[in-house]
Amino acid sequence: MKALKHRVHPLSDLSRWGVNLIRLGLGISILTGCGGGHNPDLAFEEGASYKMGACQVKEIIASGQESRLSFSSLDSTPGPQHSVEGFGELLFLCPLEQVQSQHSFELSFELEEGGSVTLVTFADRELKHGFELEWQRQGEELRVLARSGAVEQNWSGPLENKNHRRAPGFFSSLQAKMPQIFTLDVHNNETPAAHVIIWQGLRDPQRQTSQNHLFDSGEHTYDLENNYPQSSPGNGQGRFWGLRLDGARVTGANFGPPLAGH
Repeated sequence: MKALKHRVHPLSDLSRWGVNLIRLGLGISILTGCGGGHNPDLAFEEGASYKMGACQVKEIIASGQESRLSFSSLDSTPGPQHSVEGFGELLFLCPLEQVQSQHSFELSFELEEGGSVTLVTFADRELKHGFELEWQRQGEELRVLARSGAVEQNWSGPLENKNHRRAPGFFSSLQAKMPQIFTLDVHNNETPAAHVIIWQGLRDPQRQTSQNHLFDSGEHTYDLENNYPQSSPGNGQGRFWGLRLDGARVTGANFGPPLAGH
């Protein structure tokens, strides 16, 4: 991956890029059909001057700061699709069905050395009080961290078997320097901790099943060396979702109904 160029584009300039950003292959019918309660055709809010797929997107900018994210066309992809890169936060204005619900998410990204991208789900409008999954690039290693509130779990491994012998983690086969594509379910309706299933690749209901996955927090968290007491850090407290970039380039983000719902 080439070094990221952190250009600054104020929100007032984003319309130059077109407003139909980042579709990963989920049809609009999937995006708009995730159950009653959410409306992706919400009136534009202040600061939400562009879209990603069928969702309006608002960059969260702290007081006194300027936009730190830049957008560019994906020349290799037909249609008005874009990537976003740099440092900052994006809020998707397609609320999830309800706090206690379950959804799938798609994410495609590349990371600088030392960079990270965080998918925040079931959060409030400030992307706080949510369930977070962060991917970090540390040399050749791709680390995966899960957070809720003040609790954090390292899902990267290594593992420790009954004979106290260490084994590689669930993501050890992935090369951190390469582009990454994940689909994941977050079942926030399960308590006392959300149930998360992670697959590699774009959404494919025929291939991505409850038996065919990279990681299942309901099964695998207890196999990690840290021996966590529950299957994930907890639950999110809201209906919004978004992204936090820190030295990352995101080429796709989307959401839909769960792949392994129950």
